[in-house]
Amino acid sequence: MIGRIFILDGKVLDYGRFALLLHSYRRMKRICALLSVDVLILGRYIIGKRRNLCLDYRRSKAGSNNE
Repeated sequence: MIGRIFILDGKVLDYGRFALLLHSYRRMKRICALLSVDVLILGRYIIGKRRNLCLDYRRSKAGSNNE
């Protein structure tokens, strides 16, 4: 089964399409613009099959930011 990429604002991209975009930083900036998200959100993309993977990642990121 193909996974999906969950973005913290709740939008979802198909993994295959997004993987192609990852080959170019300029394309990454473009997709961020199309999704109306900050280009700096690069590290917040999550590859997972279920939404709880997104939530677990968000909690772990929040914890690491507090250090």
